[in-house]
Amino acid sequence: MLTTFVISATTAAALVTSAVASNCNPSYNVPTSGECYTSCNIKAGENYVHGWTMDHTSELFIESLSIMCNKTGPNYIKFMTTAGMCMAACKDSNPDDFNKEFAGACAWWNVHKNDTCNSKATTATIKRSSISCQTGYRGKKRGNGPKEACCSSTKDCQKTCNKGRCE
Repeated sequence: MLTTFVISATTAAALVTSAVASNCNPSYNVPTSGECYTSCNIKAGENYVHGWTMDHTSELFIESLSIMCNKTGPNYIKFMTTAGMCMAACKDSNPDDFNKEFAGACAWWNVHKNDTCNSKATTATIKRSSISCQTGYRGKKRGNGPKEACCSSTKDCQKTCNKGRCE
């Protein structure tokens, strides 16, 4: 399996060292709840899994979802409380979007929680700007996202949204 580098960017043009695998969970097809809610999940999840992610191609994806979806897990209530308090400040986000993503992600996790990723991780230094998207547009539905902006639907972009990026 070819190794691909996938990085969730917060600062364009920054150099990072990353070890992630390529498309570990190809059957995952749940629409995102938007940039603000995802950011809250990441912030809450980082307390339990270093590198917590909603990026389904990451080797850490199933482990990350286990924090959010395993209601009997030791960190579920703490995670949900932290993420929920953060999400209360997401004024331009629609709670229904999170509810749909949460239900879909956890339904997928329940079926795939024992899956493993069999690709070889590689470490390299790359520029985030070559694979990141411009933040501040995802989930806003203002139609003003320029090319390479983060998006959750075409309503976020000047043109179209394809795989989370405006075209």
